[in-house]
Amino acid sequence: MAPQPDFIISFYSTSTMHDAQGRTFNDLLRFNNQELEYNHDYIQILFPLPESSPINPGAPVITPEVRQAFIKHPALRERLVLALERMLQFYGFGLNPSYSRLELATMTTAPDHGPGETAARGDRIDDPSALIGRGANFKRRATASWLKRGDHNHLRLTRIIRCLRVLGLEVLARALFEQLLESDEERVVSQRSRMFWARAAERDLWLAPSEDNDGKGVTWLREELERGGSASDETMEGDAGGQDEEGMVK
Repeated sequence: MAPQPDFIISFYSTSTMHDAQGRTFNDLLRFNNQELEYNHDYIQILFPLPESSPINPGAPVITPEVRQAFIKHPALRERLVLALERMLQFYGFGLNPSYSRLELATMTTAPDHGPGETAARGDRIDDPSALIGRGANFKRRATASWLKRGDHNHLRLTRIIRCLRVLGLEVLARALFEQLLESDEERVVSQRSRMFWARAAERDLWLAPSEDNDGKGVTWLREELERGGSASDETMEGDAGGQDEEGMVK
């Protein structure tokens, strides 16, 4: 049986909520690279989706209430940035140190900016790819994890990109997608994996990457977005801060 919808919110907002294996959010982030590679049930906990997992049917699923909570509370998105940061290290990447996690959690894109123009912090940025770069150990970590024709880490990366978008981190989802393509200079990764990454990053949000363009998608997500959505810039940018009124920690 899958956890209740509020499990995701509690897991991300407290240091005491644990999963079915007794692991907290901080426990998962303390996994070393070998543990991240060979454990297969943590990725659905750290990066949930609005679709159930065929690999781990008991994993939590994003509901309208979960999405609303992440959209409303920057502290939750900041914790999601922290989870992303650990996985980026595993894959040989890193976040731009010029920005704090909270600044990254409250950024939106700015299509009206000119080429090379940098946006105000905590506001909008015109070049998402500048937010994620290659780490000092990029070649070793990338070739050990994802920089190959096919690998289970390709599925994980698809999940991460989609999760970031659904929970309000569109800019970082785009940054990760662009950095993956840019870093695969010799086009080692299969076209199929690249297609799924593109679907996760670019298609209508209600469509899962596994669905065709005419798929049914997630009904509640489609209805929400068709009536204007909940992730407005005003909501995303207007309540940035540390711990909020419901005690959600950074």
